[in-house]
Order: sequence, then C-alpha cells, then structure tokens
Amino acid sequence: NDLGDRLSDSRRDIYEKALNKLPNLLKRQLVESSQLTLAHGDAHHWNILNPKMGGEAVIFDWQTWHVNVGAYDLAYFMGVWWFPEHRSIQEKKLLRAYLDELNSKGVQYEWKDLLFDYRVSVIRHLFTPVIFSSFITPAVWWNHLDRIFCTYEDWQCGELLN
Repeated sequence: NDLGDRLSDSRRDIYEKALNKLPNLLKRQLVESSQLTLAHGDAHHWNILNPKMGGEAVIFDWQTWHVNVGAYDLAYFMGVWWFPEHRSIQEKKLLRAYLDELNSKGVQYEWKDLLFDYRVSVIRHLFTPVIFSSFITPAVWWNHLDRIFCTYEDWQCGELLN
C-alpha cells in the first residue's frame, strides 16, 4: 500500500536513513550477537492468556516465530502497542525484569547491550505498520505507526542512524 502524502517529510527522511543504516545495525545485532533466542514475532497482549488465579501466563499464536534478539519482541510489545504514557511508566521496569531474569538463568547480557538491541529493534519496527498497511485497516496500523514513532523519538533512535 502506498502511504502517499500520509507521511510527513521528516518521517520519510527517517525511513530513508533507516533503510541505509539498518544493514550495518542488523549485522551487529543478528550476526555478531551472542544474544539470539527464540522470538515470538507477534508478541502482544491478545496473544497471552493470563490466568486470574495464579499460575503461569500462556503465550500462543506462534506462527511467526523465528530466531532473533529478545529485545525485538519487547520492542514490538511495548513500542508498537503501548501509548507513550503507559510506556513511560512500565517500559524500563519490564526491560530491567527481562534482563534480571536472563542474568538469574546464567545468561550474560549487559544493560547497555539490551538497550542497544532494544533501540535497533524499535528502528526495525518502524516498518511493521507499513507492512500491516497492506492487509490491516488503517484504524489499527495508523495507531501503531504513531506509537512506534513516539518510541523512536523517546529512545533517541535517530542517533543510531547518523
């Protein structure tokens, strides 16, 4: 789907920079990283069954699973789906809990590396609403587009594209 004049010039510029810089960022993130894991690929609240009376949450709808950095699913879950106010309250807590859980299981992953992977994943998810625009109503993907651009700005991801 052609987004035509729906995108501002500044957002078009960001997409152009991302297309130019992503190959190097992806090489560092996916090829040179030792932090690859199983990624869900569609991690959001509709794909999680959370029991009311204790027990563990169940994640389902694994049709888009793949190998990636865990931050990719986190950036999708929070950066694409959460509005800025909610994200500002919960985002760093969830990132810290993720890191703490990994470290408690013996995975050596540093905060700075997680933040790098998260920021690169936010840049990658700038393209998610564009993909969605070909098969999902604008009432859904347009909000995703605005939310991921807010995440991009909040995390100053443009620094990685300069």
